[in-house]
Amino acid sequence: MPISIIRAFLTTLLIILPVTSFAADLYVRDGGTGNCSDWTNACDQLTTAEAAASRGDTIYVADGSYGGITFDVAESGTSIVTIKKATVAAHGTDTGWQDAYGDGQATIGLITINTGYLTIDGVTRNATNWKDSTSYGFVLNGGVSDSNAVYTGNTENPSNVTVAYCYIPGAGTSTLGNRLIYAVYWGAGTHIHHNLLSQAGQNHIRFGATSNVTVEYNYFDTNYSEADAHGESIQTTSGADNGVVRYNYFENTAGTGCIVLNSVQDWKIYGNVFLDIASASNGIIGVTSGETADNVLVYNNTFADSPTTFGCVAGGTCTNWDFQNNIIVGATTGPTFSDGFTVNSYNASDSSSFGTNFQTISTGVFVGYSENNFRLSSATTAGATLTGYAADLLGNTRGADGTWDRGAYEFGVTGESVNQTSTPSSIAGSWK
Repeated sequence: MPISIIRAFLTTLLIILPVTSFAADLYVRDGGTGNCSDWTNACDQLTTAEAAASRGDTIYVADGSYGGITFDVAESGTSIVTIKKATVAAHGTDTGWQDAYGDGQATIGLITINTGYLTIDGVTRNATNWKDSTSYGFVLNGGVSDSNAVYTGNTENPSNVTVAYCYIPGAGTSTLGNRLIYAVYWGAGTHIHHNLLSQAGQNHIRFGATSNVTVEYNYFDTNYSEADAHGESIQTTSGADNGVVRYNYFENTAGTGCIVLNSVQDWKIYGNVFLDIASASNGIIGVTSGETADNVLVYNNTFADSPTTFGCVAGGTCTNWDFQNNIIVGATTGPTFSDGFTVNSYNASDSSSFGTNFQTISTGVFVGYSENNFRLSSATTAGATLTGYAADLLGNTRGADGTWDRGAYEFGVTGESVNQTSTPSSIAGSWK
């Protein structure tokens, strides 16, 4: 074959072949002075690494204290940028690495998110005590916000954002606008898991126009509320459809409700524990007056020492709500249900009977009620078999012994409740 033809062929091949870009690792270390290329040459702040990042990159962060960042790396299809806590076991390159960089926490200021496909992964927590704030890889002192400080004018809509293994502390007192994860106008695919959200001045999480949300394996500990700053643990606004809230603990939350669903449809709330909820004027799972919520499923939760009012008790319009296999003990008010519950059955309580297939129980059904250990000491009367919901909070298969139990925990499991002493490691590691 003539050389000229070969040259022409090779030239054409180079033109038509796609250019392949390779993901890189970037390194951030408190006190670093380099270009983020390895631990010896680590940069000092996340802002430097974010400015240098491309899609597919991982930014490893060592122990230390860092300022906040505005994340706006241009999107490229579904390629993700990951901000990840460096640990002794996983820290990218070994060049310049010292184990002391990865045996503690990294504290980060406000993270403002303008573009999507971002994963913030603190990597670690204490699997036996989800309230152990010192065990989370990241401490997000500024919470996590979208790019808009008000409810209008946002055009960013970052989608597919994940926040995991982070301790996110709040103001510690009633504070208007203190929302730990402010996901108003985020796009679809938000995933919030394995975090400790604590002492929020108003909301732990606020969603708006954020569809296909999953919130799981988190501990929501204490929020505050007052007349000018109505509090909720999770609050939605219009457009936050197709949500899942499962396998979480909610403790000592206050305000108009624990989970308040406004102008939404298709939410599934199952396998959670609600403990010592202080107030819930619109319902522990409720709707604000004048708002709507359609097709809400509430399955296999445990409600302890809390106000137990559900649905549109303060007004609004609830349609197609389904309440099954739940346990209510020590109710401070209720149980009360608004109109709109098409199914209310196979529940259990130590209070007066409600719905169909009801079981009367006592706090003795739990392994350690006074210690907040809500594992079952004996099987309940069989609940409804619910297709698609066949695991409890610890990952055990419901009905494996022939009885689908009521409440958040299936009878016969080993270990303790999540804030006690022995949660299976499979839960802690299932999303790493």
